[in-house]
Amino acid sequence: MSDTSIDRGGRNQVEVWISGATVSVLGVLCVLILRPFISAMLWALILCFTTWPLFLKLEQFLGGRRTLSALIATLFLATVIALPVAILGATLAENVSSLFSASQKLIREGPQVRPTGLRASQRSAAVSSLTGTIWTKALRSGCRSWRGWCLPRRQ
Repeated sequence: MSDTSIDRGGRNQVEVWISGATVSVLGVLCVLILRPFISAMLWALILCFTTWPLFLKLEQFLGGRRTLSALIATLFLATVIALPVAILGATLAENVSSLFSASQKLIREGPQVRPTGLRASQRSAAVSSLTGTIWTKALRSGCRSWRGWCLPRRQ
């Protein structure tokens, strides 16, 4: 007289399947929500794994003060990661603004015309002169980060 559709907890098979489906749907939704953060979590895992021996040595050096060790390690890692990113962002912003102004100038004035009807040596000298003029104008318009290496050498 035992009913096979009821388990030991008093629930029938339908309730078990509904519970399993609900848990599965919730699991899939959690993965979809956390998907944008998976790469950050992997980087955090890599950093934690690679810096853990250094943290233990720092903790030992500080006499077992775990909180102070964690604070110093966190500040050090934040500086090591954030400082290059800040420098890169500032440099990129400067170059983007100079590229934007150069693009506007190109749209306003049009491209430079290549000289034709010259011999190879004359064409080379004309192109070199034209290139020097373009670089000089670009540098005067605000491309300060290139100043040291892009100007033609004057003889």
